[in-house]
Amino acid sequence: MRRPPGNTGFQLGGRSVVTDPNIPQTLGAGTEDEIFAVAADELFLYEDPAMPMAVRFEQIAGSTGQIRIVVFGLFAFSAGRQPTASALLTGSGLIAPTF
Repeated sequence: MRRPPGNTGFQLGGRSVVTDPNIPQTLGAGTEDEIFAVAADELFLYEDPAMPMAVRFEQIAGSTGQIRIVVFGLFAFSAGRQPTASALLTGSGLIAPTF
C-alpha cells in the first residue's frame, strides 16, 4: 500500500519520514525499494521572495505578430557543504516481507 506523498508523521532515527511517488518501488527483481536518508537541515535553498521575476518581451517576427516572453528569477542550492548529509540505501535487504 502506497501512502500519499508528503510527511508521514513518523520518524526514523530522529528524522522525519517523507514519501514521494517519484521514488521507484520496483527495483531489482521488481520488489526492492530505495530509501534516501537525508539530513534536510544541511541542504540549503536560497530564494529571495521580495525580488520580482524579471520579464522580457522580444518581438521576433514583426510581420507575424509573434512575441517571445522570457521570465527568469534567481535562486541557489547548496548540497556540497556536507556531502555525507545524504545517502541512498538500496539492495535485497529492502525487499518487502511476506507473511
